[in-house]
Order: sequence, then C-alpha cells, then structure tokens
Amino acid sequence: MNPLHLVCPHCNATNRVPSDKLQAELSCGVCHAPLLSHQPDNLGEVAFKAQLAKSDLPLVVDFLAPWCGPCRMMAPAYEKVSQDMHGRARFVKVNT
Repeated sequence: MNPLHLVCPHCNATNRVPSDKLQAELSCGVCHAPLLSHQPDNLGEVAFKAQLAKSDLPLVVDFLAPWCGPCRMMAPAYEKVSQDMHGRARFVKVNT
C-alpha cells in the first residue's frame, strides 16, 4: 500500500500513514494527538494552509461564522457526514 501524507490538525506536522490504516486510530508522530477525528476539526489560517499544501487526504471545508443561523443549522448534518466518511476525507471548519 502506498503511504499517504496526513497533516496533524494540532501541530501541523506531516505524517506518513499506510493507506490501508486510515480507518484505525492514528496518532501524530510528533505531538501524539489523534490524526483523524470523527468530528470536524476547527482550523485556524496556518493549520488550514498546511492541510491544503501537504495532506493527501481530500479536504472538505465548512467556512462558517458562529453567529450565522444557516451555519448552525447545517452543523449537525456536517458532523454526521464527517463520522460516516471517517478515513476517506478530512472534514474541517474554518471560522470566517
């Protein structure tokens, strides 16, 4: 299996992971935090740019504002899809 590059959402370190291990509980080699969460990760600008530049896993982004009613209404469905697609894509939220 070809290894994939996954960027840690906590420390932005790039980790090589065998593609057949994406469903497993993976930890970052640097900070030991979980690499893939079952819930969307909240990313700041630096972490978002690192995910875009270095990660091989498809990235699904919810650009949101905490005061936005439609954003809050969509959040439960986005979180459900994030759980269902665990290991096949990274789901993140970016506060705009």
